[in-house]
Amino acid sequence: MKMWALSVCLFGTCVAGQISAQTSKEYNIIPVPEQLTPQQGYFKLTSGMTVYAGKAEKVGKQLVAKLKRATGYDITLADKKKEAAIQFVFNKKIKGDEAYALLCPARR
Repeated sequence: MKMWALSVCLFGTCVAGQISAQTSKEYNIIPVPEQLTPQQGYFKLTSGMTVYAGKAEKVGKQLVAKLKRATGYDITLADKKKEAAIQFVFNKKIKGDEAYALLCPARR
């Protein structure tokens, strides 16, 4: 499996610091991150939202299908990264078969 950094405004959570057993129960993230620091804020799924997948098109399509099925919202793949609320971005610095970063910039 390729390594992907997932740049997502999701769960109001940013990767950094140590994750505790209690924190892992509070956030439904699979695989459970090695590090997690809860932050203020939230992310709201809305109809019309887009997902940018880039090189991870197969994974992006899977996410879009699951979100559509779960919410009934019109969610589609975006052609351009800057237009998408959820973004899959390849990062060579992240090592490991299932390694990822979940980022939630405040500007989103």
